[in-house]
Amino acid sequence: MIKIRGYVITYTPFDSKSRTHLNHVLFGRILYRKYKNKKYTYYVPGMLDNIPYIRLMNSKIFVRGLENINLEDLRSLGDLMTEECDRDISIESMKTGEEFWYCIAKEKGLNLNVRKKRTGKRT
Repeated sequence: MIKIRGYVITYTPFDSKSRTHLNHVLFGRILYRKYKNKKYTYYVPGMLDNIPYIRLMNSKIFVRGLENINLEDLRSLGDLMTEECDRDISIESMKTGEEFWYCIAKEKGLNLNVRKKRTGKRT
């Protein structure tokens, strides 16, 4: 293993609803829909869709860069700390959000479709 320079993002959501929303915004999620008696499964991308990360522990992740992560959106859902550091992590152990959810879908035997990210806020 070699040392990788990156950032540790530690987040503490305000409440349980914020925790769920923050995790969906960061990592994405899987949605299940039924249409004409057929079950469809969709992957909704999050901020870490194409960014390799590794979860160090609950509410703490390691990423190599912060360029594509909107920290202001995350700060509206909870307290957020970023710290630059070097970690002994292999690059192969880091996954993107898309890879993570495709592995989960494969384990469950689901056929996963990609859904475009919703841009507007629900009212």
